[in-house]
Amino acid sequence: MAHPTPEQWPSPAVISNCNEAAEGRWFANQVSTAPHPLDKAKSLVKMVTDTTSMKSDQAEWEVESAVYVYAPQTIPKLKDEAAQQPPPPPAT
Repeated sequence: MAHPTPEQWPSPAVISNCNEAAEGRWFANQVSTAPHPLDKAKSLVKMVTDTTSMKSDQAEWEVESAVYVYAPQTIPKLKDEAAQQPPPPPAT
């Protein structure tokens, strides 16, 4: 089943715990089934910040929480991928 587009999302007034849980499971499924889970998680964070008023750290928490709750088996792979990322450039 395809995930709804932002235009199809319910207004905040009608969002329920059921909606929240379904969205969390969808995030977790997207990350856990991706060939590169870290890249997928980053793209989901970007999608959330692009389509909501959430700041990056809030969106990151949403995606991270969903993975932790609904796909904890993915955490070791995410950590491995993160460890292989090049270090950020030094601050200037």
